[in-house]
Order: sequence, then C-alpha cells, then structure tokens
Amino acid sequence: MIVYGRAWWKGWLRDDRIPPMLQRAWQGLKTKIWRGMPVGHCGGTSYMQSRQAYVARHHTRFLESALLLARIELERVRRVARGESTE
Repeated sequence: MIVYGRAWWKGWLRDDRIPPMLQRAWQGLKTKIWRGMPVGHCGGTSYMQSRQAYVARHHTRFLESALLLARIELERVRRVARGESTE
C-alpha cells in the first residue's frame, strides 16, 4: 500500500485503479486495529522443522509506524487526486 501510494502521488505510476485500490486496502488495515493498537501480524517464516514449530512461531504486533505511513500515503493520494499540493 505504501509503495503504490507513493508511486501514484509522485507520478511514477498512473493508473486510475490505484486510488480506489488503496482505499480498499486501508479499509482492510483498519480491521486489524484493536483497542487503538494495530494487531494481527506474524513474523516472516522460513523453513520449519515441523507443523508444530510453524504453528508455535512468534507472533508480533504490526509496526505502528508502518500503519501511520500507510495512512499518510493514502492522504497524499487523495490530495493529488483533488488537485491539491502534497506539501
């Protein structure tokens, strides 16, 4: 979401489908917030020795800064779409 948003508002990638796609992505991300904190992220996995090891892997919170950055990029896309400055 962050990469597509930035590429769109900077003019590197112009496709009319991107702003609505980002809005839908934001709606999905908002479902991962509980008690004001982002949740539901698990660390990346590599090869696991067993199914039990996979199921028991460490789960963490979303990085709050990544969620904030996604929101900022969405706002920049909205401003550019309305013809406003991103500054």
